[in-house]
Amino acid sequence: MKKALLMAFAILFLTSIVSAGDLAISIAPNNPSLSLNHGQSESKTFQINHDNDFCSISCSWQLLENNNEIVDSENFNLASNQNYNLPLLFVAPTKSEAKQESGTIEYVLGIQCYEVKEWYNACDGEDTETNTISLNYDLTQQDKEARNYLRPKLDSLKSVLQDVESKEFNINSKFNSLPKNILVSDLKQTFSQYKSFYESLKGNYENINLAFGNLDFINARNSFNSNWES
Repeated sequence: MKKALLMAFAILFLTSIVSAGDLAISIAPNNPSLSLNHGQSESKTFQINHDNDFCSISCSWQLLENNNEIVDSENFNLASNQNYNLPLLFVAPTKSEAKQESGTIEYVLGIQCYEVKEWYNACDGEDTETNTISLNYDLTQQDKEARNYLRPKLDSLKSVLQDVESKEFNINSKFNSLPKNILVSDLKQTFSQYKSFYESLKGNYENINLAFGNLDFINARNSFNSNWES
């Protein structure tokens, strides 16, 4: 009877080793979200958990950007009941790269693992897990303040320049229609001075507006002269 019990326990023990159990992996944190300014970076460490007490596993991971381009990939092995720490660096695009004030980049971290067969077990399972990482990028607070300050002023200055341009055309037409014997040299000189100022102001406006369009709000703000409004 004693021998029979010992034999039964031995069979149960060997069966538990040989059958090894199902492979199950998990990734933490699950589907995280990052909020960065243009050009900023943040490191995130993901823990890949392997809870099987008997089987070693062979794994590969890859990081996809916008579900298309492979950013990075690697292979690794884990002994039974071990975890793997995977540090990844995420970098928000610069304003010149993004060409927009804000946006979201989605990364997909995919893990595929296979159990490694050993002489003492019959591991043959596999598992695949994915994790989505959302990187949200935006302007800095200083950029937003400069943008909000400049936007109405540039619109107003553009309207003034268009009005001056229209008046300049009308004045030129009237000058050209005057008889040649009428002396208007002083008026033309004054008008020429105003025109020179207008051309300078228009050039400054175009440079600032170009910087504004390129999302270079702070330099555009620093280039703006509040005296132009008066």
